[in-house]
Order: sequence, then structure tokens, then C-alpha cells
Amino acid sequence: DFSGTWRLDEERSISPTYPGYVGPVVWVITQSPGSLAVEIKRGERAYTVTFTILDKPPAGPPPRPPSYRAHWEDETLITETTQDIGGQTVVTREARLLQNNGREMIIERIVQVEHGYTVRGARSYGSGRDTFVKQ
Repeated sequence: DFSGTWRLDEERSISPTYPGYVGPVVWVITQSPGSLAVEIKRGERAYTVTFTILDKPPAGPPPRPPSYRAHWEDETLITETTQDIGGQTVVTREARLLQNNGREMIIERIVQVEHGYTVRGARSYGSGRDTFVKQ
């Protein structure tokens, strides 16, 4: 159960190294069998995202934005957010895992930008790992 208040450990996370980072980052998570609500606080800004937890991994590509869905892979909760940013579809896939007796939440993140073309050797995605500590 990921429910609780989580603070980003800036020393062990990639997010603070990105341009435009605003901290501190605190997530307040409420989990039920069918949903995961995440209130995200970044500095003075706050917003909530609610994921529908599916019974099995989704088949096919994510639906048109905005969409928020999740599924379990063993003890890892996979969340997928699809949104439109500047006219381009951006898909964020996060693998969430509890460690250290549930006191730490590790998030492995992949962000994919679907811009409609490919260039040899160019990446259309970014990835990183963040560590949150339960408060």
C-alpha cells in the first residue's frame, strides 16, 4: 500500500538535476483497490492525479490524452500518464516499488514524446530514478 505522505530525497534522486526543478516535492498518496490518487506538491504548486488500477496490464497503446491508468506487475505498481503538452503526446510510465520495510518508495520513470518523426540516433525519451521517504 503506497498510501501516506512521501518527501522526495533530493540527494538520491534525478529530478533535482533537471532544469526547472521546483522543490521541495511532497506526494500525498491515497490508495484503494481500484485507484491511486496522488496529490503532488512542488514548492507552492499542488495538483492531484488519480489513476484507475486495472485488473491486468493494458493491451495496446494508451488512450488519447489525458489518461491515467495503472496495473500491478508482481509487487511493482506501474502507472501510465498520457497528456498533451504543446501539441505533442507525452507518455510517462512509472514503476513504483516499496523498499526498506515500506519506508522508501522507488520510482523508475520513462518519459516518451511522440512527435511523429524519427531521426537516426536521436532519443525521443528520457528516464530516471527518484527516491521518496515516507513521512
